This record gives sequence, C-alpha cells and structure tokens, in this order.
Amino acid sequence: MRFQHYSLVLFCLFLGLLPTTSQAVECQSTKEAAAAVQHIVASALDAAHKSNWQSFARHMHADGLKNFRQALLPVLKAGAEESGNSPPSPAVQAALEVLGIAHADIETIVTLEPEPFFVRVLEASELHGKGRQFLLNVNHRIVGTAFENERLAQVVVEAQRTLQGIDLSSMEVFTVKLDAGNWRLVTSTSLQGMMSLFRLVQVNHRHTHGVHRVTS
Repeated sequence: MRFQHYSLVLFCLFLGLLPTTSQAVECQSTKEAAAAVQHIVASALDAAHKSNWQSFARHMHADGLKNFRQALLPVLKAGAEESGNSPPSPAVQAALEVLGIAHADIETIVTLEPEPFFVRVLEASELHGKGRQFLLNVNHRIVGTAFENERLAQVVVEAQRTLQGIDLSSMEVFTVKLDAGNWRLVTSTSLQGMMSLFRLVQVNHRHTHGVHRVTS
C-alpha cells in the first residue's frame, strides 16, 4: 500500500510538471521565432540604410511585392497615357513627383515584374523624389515583436532621424510572414502610406476623368 501511495504521488507530481514543461518549450520556440523575425527586419533595414534596394527587395514576401505594384501601377499607367498627349492631371503629377519618376521612364517601369518594379520605384524615390529627405539619416531600433499566429508577426521599430537639424522620432510597424520556412517582409507603415496615397490619387483620377480602374 505504501508503494502504491508513493507511486500515485510521483505520478501526480509528474502530471503537474507537464504543463510547465510544455510552456517552457513553447516559450523557447516563441523566442527563437521572434529572433528570426527580428533578424530579417534588421537585415532589411540595414539594406535600406545602405540604399541597397535590390537586397531589401529580396527580403520581401512575393505577396508584398505584388500588392505594392498593384497599388502604384494604375497611376503610373495614367501618367504614361497622359504624357503622350497632354500633361498629367495635377493629382497624377503630384504623385509622380513624390516618386521622382521621369515621364520618359514610366513606360519601362510599368512593364516590370513586381520585384524589379519595387526596386526601380524606391531607387527613384530616394534619388529624385520629394520624400527623399525622410530616407536619409535614419537610425532604427527594434522595440518588440507580436505574433498574430505562428505564420504572421508584427515588428515594432523606432525610427530616429534628423531633418534640418531637428531630431525626430516615429514608430514603424513591419508585417512579417513565414514563407516556405523563411520569414519575409509583407509591408511596413511607410510602404502602406505610399500605397494608400496612390490609391487615393487613382480614385481622384477616376472621378475627374471618368475612366475605369486600370489593372495589371
């Protein structure tokens, strides 16, 4: 009886340890995933800091590259169509100036696949676009990571920049998705802002010109 009692006690203790062990394994797994996610974001930010947009694009998920192209393509096509006959509408012209894309380059850019399209647009934005100052003198610090599920995470990054002698700080959120065992960037706050701008320009262009939506 005493042996059975001890056996029962040990068995109960073992059962009591199971949740703790499971939680420890899950915690370790989450830490490893968070480290992998943060590594891909840090690597992409390093590429951006070096103006290596081809390297940055290689960190992107195919869905992110496709969505970026789809958001910008209608306005670029509108600019190409109008530039052949008359000056672009004010909204389209303003959007093109933000990107810094010359009219002569539009017809080539709109034919590019998502990855080279992404690279070409960001290269033009940095070199000639009105927003190029916001790409300079930027330092990033990863604040934390939140997992929506086992395949999707959000990484919060603090961006510190100096603009005209003034120190500015903002928060950037990167969406990261697991793809074939590798984490890839889907989008970020800045990319979403650019995409939203061009969607608004597209709506304005449709209303003022009475044209249908241009698709890829």
